[in-house]
Amino acid sequence: MQICTLIIAPAFLAAACYIILGWLINYLGPQYSPLRPRTYLILFVTGDVISLVIQAAGGGMASAADTLDGANKGADVMLAGIVFQLIIMLAFFTVYFLFLSKLRKGLSRAGIKSDRKPMILLYGIFAVMFFIFIRSVYRVAELSHGWNSSIIHNQGLFNALDGAMMIVAVYLLNIFHPGQWLPKGNYNVKARAAGIPLTEKNSPNSGV
Repeated sequence: MQICTLIIAPAFLAAACYIILGWLINYLGPQYSPLRPRTYLILFVTGDVISLVIQAAGGGMASAADTLDGANKGADVMLAGIVFQLIIMLAFFTVYFLFLSKLRKGLSRAGIKSDRKPMILLYGIFAVMFFIFIRSVYRVAELSHGWNSSIIHNQGLFNALDGAMMIVAVYLLNIFHPGQWLPKGNYNVKARAAGIPLTEKNSPNSGV
């Protein structure tokens, strides 16, 4: 039961990062993104939920099993859910770097400096996802050998590659809290690049 809850919990932190990235892209310039901002919510959060359901199903199988073989079958299902989650994360990193690269080039060509806060948050959620990714790689290695593996019984590896990784991720998400770093409204780089001045009609609070 303890292992199951520890494995499932980070999926919710990852979902928060997916949502924040979609919002940042909408603010900083959706024209630089390979995907529409709303697609991030649909694609990545849906994938995260699917991985969560698979992991939960495997956890239930492992918890209800009364034999080691049955518990290992549950571990295999949990492993499939974590591998799927890793694939979603790799897709996230891919579109993240594509967006960041195009954003930098676009700003450089237009001679525009992006807002400091959303850019800091953009780097912050990458750091959060990086530590979650390291933890997920460890979990794949841990569960790939079943409940009797040497990795799953190594407390030092668990503390360093699971507990420590998630502690750092949680603290980072508090430091780069979206409530403090997300600007209000939808006024973005595209409007500034077009030379549209910030007025009451197109201010962040107007929704333009």
